[in-house]
Amino acid sequence: MKLVTKLNMLPQDYILMIEAGFALLTAGRIREAIDIFNGCHDMCPESEIPYIGIARCFAADGKILRAEEWARKALKAKSRSPIGRLNLAELLLMQGQKRECLEILNSLSDDDMELPEREWKRALMKILGEKSSIKNSINR
Repeated sequence: MKLVTKLNMLPQDYILMIEAGFALLTAGRIREAIDIFNGCHDMCPESEIPYIGIARCFAADGKILRAEEWARKALKAKSRSPIGRLNLAELLLMQGQKRECLEILNSLSDDDMELPEREWKRALMKILGEKSSIKNSINR
């Protein structure tokens, strides 16, 4: 957050802007949310969170391939980010890329994640299990 300091902004200002971006996304104000996340990226270019926010905006707008591009940018910023990896896994699952999704999920250790991230992983694993069960029953 070196750039935040250079701009005489407190770290909590950056956090508030990130929260505002996600609030706008939740309200369906996608363009405004993207603008906020772009500003957050300018403030702290080494953070993956603005990229994840933009990816979530495109996903909410039904632009899954564009969302995946931004999710991958998040991982370039911070390759070991559990949130970034879970976000990409979910986007891959939305595209039917179950094997790639499962590879990411299996690479995540519960020891490296907080409770919400572990729950997100479990939810995605459950969806993967249900989808494979559905596919197996169709193929019978």
